[in-house]
Amino acid sequence: MHVLKPFWSTLKLFHVLSHAIKAVECSLQDIWSNNCPFGGITVIFGGDFQQTLPVIVKGSHEDVLLATLQRSVLWNNMNILRLRVNMRLNREPQAEQFAHWLLDIGHGRVSSQDNIPGSIMIPNTMLFNDMDALISSVYGTMAISDNPPPPQFFQDRIILAPRNEDVHALNTSILHLLHGNEQMYTSADTHSFEPGAEQYQHNIPLEFLQSLNASGLPLTHLCLKEGCPIMLLRNLDST
Repeated sequence: MHVLKPFWSTLKLFHVLSHAIKAVECSLQDIWSNNCPFGGITVIFGGDFQQTLPVIVKGSHEDVLLATLQRSVLWNNMNILRLRVNMRLNREPQAEQFAHWLLDIGHGRVSSQDNIPGSIMIPNTMLFNDMDALISSVYGTMAISDNPPPPQFFQDRIILAPRNEDVHALNTSILHLLHGNEQMYTSADTHSFEPGAEQYQHNIPLEFLQSLNASGLPLTHLCLKEGCPIMLLRNLDST
């Protein structure tokens, strides 16, 4: 039996259109000269259909559903194996309760907010009135000690934010809780031009360069304290 590593394992099954999978099947049938599904090769699909549906540009609700794998002619020939144990969860009651709450959302079993269709009632245990209350609940004990906390302290704590500006604001507020003197590191405010464009170098003010924060690079003004965790991805200037 031949086992083919599915190329959509990294693209996520629920993002792949059904006709793309059908194209793979036709290609395998041609390669193996076999009219069986996928050329007689065992193919393993993996995914969660409770997540994002395929994106159809300007498509209707019916167009989106028709693009899913469940509407493909291949669906009736598939054997479904269900994974029922969440291996990423610890066995604490709070984690189990949160996992069941997420499943209830996927199945539409969560009560709506103020009886508004499509809304979700968020438990009070997950709500905070402001950002300071959220930071205090996660990193509040850091402000008690005069010494920098051990690395394990930060490994067990994290706050997720959808936007970079929220991340910067949270990091700034959390850094103020850490004892010690704050040191600011400024990026190199220099630029280079292609040959023949040197006449434009005086038209770029220094303030403009210092206002740029490129994604994936440190902030222009990076503030750190002793014991503050940082993530070093690559040495951009090895010399």
